[in-house]
Amino acid sequence: MFEVADDLGINRRPQGGALNPEARYDTRFAAPAHDRTPRRYPGRKRWILLKFMIAMFVALTGAAAFNILTGTPFSPALAWSKQGVDSWARATGFGIDTVVLTGHKFTADSDIFDALDLPNARSLASFDTDGVRRRLERLPWIESAEVTRVYPDRLDIRVQERRAFAVWTRGNQTELIDKSGRVLSAVNRTEGLGLPRVSGDGAADHAQPLLSEIERYPDLKDKLDFAERVGQRRWTLHLKGGVTVHLPADGEAAQLSSLAKGGRMAAVVDAGQTVIDLRAPGRTAVRPAHPRLGES
Repeated sequence: MFEVADDLGINRRPQGGALNPEARYDTRFAAPAHDRTPRRYPGRKRWILLKFMIAMFVALTGAAAFNILTGTPFSPALAWSKQGVDSWARATGFGIDTVVLTGHKFTADSDIFDALDLPNARSLASFDTDGVRRRLERLPWIESAEVTRVYPDRLDIRVQERRAFAVWTRGNQTELIDKSGRVLSAVNRTEGLGLPRVSGDGAADHAQPLLSEIERYPDLKDKLDFAERVGQRRWTLHLKGGVTVHLPADGEAAQLSSLAKGGRMAAVVDAGQTVIDLRAPGRTAVRPAHPRLGES
């Protein structure tokens, strides 16, 4: 299999500091919080929810009484609005005070907190778990996210990131992609990543079937420099040593299999300065490679 290098050559989080795949943050002070794992007791969550409902009722009743005594108009709609619910929930101890982030390596903390949207949801009562999960999974690196309320005042965020599969070059842009062709991030260099390279428009969306087929032929895989998507229809393989292999738009797997029969693959990839044309069904055309204009 193509191996994923440990160092992908991108700016990892946190910038200027060491990696910490599991981080705990206190949102009140924006500093690491102490590891205070809450004790769990049978029926504790039901008791907390009951306590919350009682506190909300008492707070709402008290607010109504205060408004009556002071002559201020009382608005149930305002009291039960998102802002009102947040206010009562925080007053009774259900505000979001701690966020635990787990599983992210290439996704910045700031991107995750932007997706949480905590300024607009400061309590567990108003926090939109499903909406936050969807926003997290729209971030480039994140494949799946799990968002859990831990009563009375904590959020657990666990994410699983995608794996870089190949390096895609188009024009002046060089980016990491996963198997589905999703762009993960820009990359500053390609050396030492242990990833295959593809180029051309549409290459990202069609890279996985081609590279999986090349996996079957170790001689070809070891010699592959990059695969070029031509006209968004077919592939041309550029091998180390100057060998070029033109594949057909359809049936590329069958043509590679034919080329490998009788042990010919090893001889072909080591030919040097040769063009191998497999675009015609059932035929293999071989000709010397001519240097491009201006090249020696």
